[in-house]
Amino acid sequence: MSFRAETFKRVAADVKMDPKDVRGVSGHSVRVGATQGLLTLNIDLASVMQAGRWKSNRVPMRYGGGAAKEAQQASSALATPRFQDDRNIVGIDIEADW
Repeated sequence: MSFRAETFKRVAADVKMDPKDVRGVSGHSVRVGATQGLLTLNIDLASVMQAGRWKSNRVPMRYGGGAAKEAQQASSALATPRFQDDRNIVGIDIEADW
């Protein structure tokens, strides 16, 4: 188990989460929660993909569930971002330490 996962599980136990739920906490729990939160706030799918550093919509769609489908429909008119590498979308520079 990674240090990150251990830390999340320890915090979950410290805040008195049900032990059954603590077993389900992982290092990806924050990525899943952040993705769901951004999509619930109606942040467009292209921006969520940029924040999560995903090149396709497969993972954020899986993480986001119903909110992801709504975001994809809302942003269907937007062009899919063209990635040069993990940190740059053509025409947009992303801060290296964000």
